Amino acid sequence: MKPFPLVLAVIATFCLLTLSSQAAGSSPLKDFLVSRGYAAVKMERQYNTPFIRVRVNEKAAIFVIATNSVKSGIDRASRARFGFSERQTGGRVKGTFGLTNERYGLTQLNRVVIGGSSFTNFPAAVLNLADLARGPNIGHADGLIGQAEMRRYGAVIDFSQEMFYINPIGADASVTEKLKSLLKDRGFIRIPMRFSSDQFQVACQINGHPTKIAVDTGAFFTVLKIQTANQTGVRFVPGSIIGGAAGGIHRRLNTATIRDFVVGECRTANQNIAVANALFDCLGVNYLTVNAAIIDIDGANLYLRCSH
Repeated sequence: MKPFPLVLAVIATFCLLTLSSQAAGSSPLKDFLVSRGYAAVKMERQYNTPFIRVRVNEKAAIFVIATNSVKSGIDRASRARFGFSERQTGGRVKGTFGLTNERYGLTQLNRVVIGGSSFTNFPAAVLNLADLARGPNIGHADGLIGQAEMRRYGAVIDFSQEMFYINPIGADASVTEKLKSLLKDRGFIRIPMRFSSDQFQVACQINGHPTKIAVDTGAFFTVLKIQTANQTGVRFVPGSIIGGAAGGIHRRLNTATIRDFVVGECRTANQNIAVANALFDCLGVNYLTVNAAIIDIDGANLYLRCSH
C-alpha cells in the first residue's frame, strides 16, 4: 500500500508575540458541558499558540490544539521519556508550507489523561515537533491533539474563556443541538464549517471576493497564500516574522491588511494578516481570539461574537 502524506498544518513563530492565558471560572458553557460528562481543561498560550497540559503514560506533557492536523501527534525525540514504540510508515509529513522529506511513524500511547479523564490506546503520529510552540516558557510542545481525536470525542474549543472540552465517552449529537440555542442566546453567530480536503472550512469574503478559509487553531496568525492575496487585491510587504511549519520548513511571513474581511455575519475592516508561500489559507488564533470564537468540532460549527 502506498503511504499517504500526513497533513500537519501548524504554523509556529519564532518572534515575540503576546503570551496570554486566562483562568476560567464558571460559565454557562462550562457548566453545561461538565454536566454532560465533558472534561474541562484551561488553555494556555505560548506565542499565541494554544496548548493544554496533559499526562502521557504518567508523565506531564504539553499538547497543542490543532484543528487543521489530520492526526494527533507526539514528538519523536520524546520516545524514551514517554516510553512508546514507533511503527515506520514511509509516509511523508505535509504541512502548511508543503510536502516535506520527513517520514512519520505511528504509535498508540498507552494512556493520555486530559482534565482528569483517561484515554487509553491513544493513536498518534510520530514526528519531529521541535518547532511546535517553541519558546522560553515551555521549551516546545510534546505533542498535539488533531482532528481524529477531537471528532471522536466531541471536542469544544472556547476562545472566549480559554477552555478546551473533551468527552471521554465520545461525541454526543444532542450537545451540538443544545449549543446552538445556548450560544445564540448569548450573542454568538453560528457559522457552519464544511469538512473538505482534511480541513474545517468556512465561507468568507476578502475585499468582496467570496472564498473559503480553513479554521486553524494551530496557526498563531491568519495567513493567506500569495495566490489568494493577489486574486483578492490584498497588498503585502516583507515582514520580520519567521514562520515554522511541519517538517522543519521555515519561511518569512509577509505582512498585510485585508480592507474588508467578512466571516459569516462578522465584518472586519482592516484585518491584520500574514501572506506566505503556503498551500492554503487559514483563519488563525489572532482572529479567533478577538472574536471570542467557540468551535464545536462534532457539530462542525464555528461560533463568533463579533468584535466590530
